[in-house]
Amino acid sequence: MGRSSENNSFESNVCTENEIGIGLLWANNESIEKNTCVNNNAFGISLDRSHNNDVLDNNLSENSNSSSVYHGVGLTFYRSSHNNCSRNEIFNNRVGIKIGSSSHNNSINLNFFRRNSDWGIEVSKYNHHTINANLNHWGDPSGPYHEELNPNGKGDTIDGNILFDPWLDQPVDKEDDLTFFYHLIGILVGLLILLFLVSFNIIEFNNRPLK
Repeated sequence: MGRSSENNSFESNVCTENEIGIGLLWANNESIEKNTCVNNNAFGISLDRSHNNDVLDNNLSENSNSSSVYHGVGLTFYRSSHNNCSRNEIFNNRVGIKIGSSSHNNSINLNFFRRNSDWGIEVSKYNHHTINANLNHWGDPSGPYHEELNPNGKGDTIDGNILFDPWLDQPVDKEDDLTFFYHLIGILVGLLILLFLVSFNIIEFNNRPLK
């Protein structure tokens, strides 16, 4: 997606065996949702100088078909800020998510990382911002491996100024979430019907003539 684009949606695509599966450049307020980006050489999804985008429910895996140490990344942020990355499955890449310089205020939550060979999240040494990565599952209940903050973690490796605690013991189950949502809707509808019936009976009782 080219320069200065806004308010577009990329949904349910299969992107494989490319240099970049889906790439945004100077793009804002876009939605990248439910795509399968696998077996790409450089990046599954790339955000380059792009802001306020949603990256949701994507499969970003096996993106490691390059010998370059800069490639083989599921999702990369370069000079990109205020993006929301949530509920993605990110596995079997060289790097799950790479955050370059000048990228800040990106939310990385409720994702499922596993078996990313070098890093679950790699942060550029030139990026001095705190990374919000709470409430992710890192491939093991013990959480991510962080040399200083979680040396006993058996999940994917992270480093740098990343907020990762608390983490999820298990990945988000999307089917369970939908089932819960439908149950909740059913309960609310039932309560509304009950309230209507009770109100109707009270009105009927009050309008009943005295004997």
